[in-house]
Amino acid sequence: MTKSRWLSVVFVALATTAFYVQSFAATRSILLELSFANGATPQLRIADGQTGTVDLPNVGKFGFVPKVQNDANGMVAVEIFKLDSTPHTRLTRVEAVTGGDRIDTDTTPRIGVRIVRGVEP
Repeated sequence: MTKSRWLSVVFVALATTAFYVQSFAATRSILLELSFANGATPQLRIADGQTGTVDLPNVGKFGFVPKVQNDANGMVAVEIFKLDSTPHTRLTRVEAVTGGDRIDTDTTPRIGVRIVRGVEP
């Protein structure tokens, strides 16, 4: 086998291994505590960068996408979407510190978001 062919085989093997490791790697989750004006206080455990949903009768269906901003200070950004129509409507983005106070949105309806904790895989 020539040197260039050998290097090609090694490259393909490494690339394939990296792909499988990345695709099966466990993702941390974020535990959100939400507050709605109707008194509902659901908690959602959502994988970092993924969408969790809450569907409340007479209020609507909402999507929450948490994304860890900085592991050192525990800052998490949460994008909030109204999912009742297509295309979905982005309501707002809030940033909160893990374990910190609840952040209330200025949206209709008002939604309180608190980052309870991060959950490692």
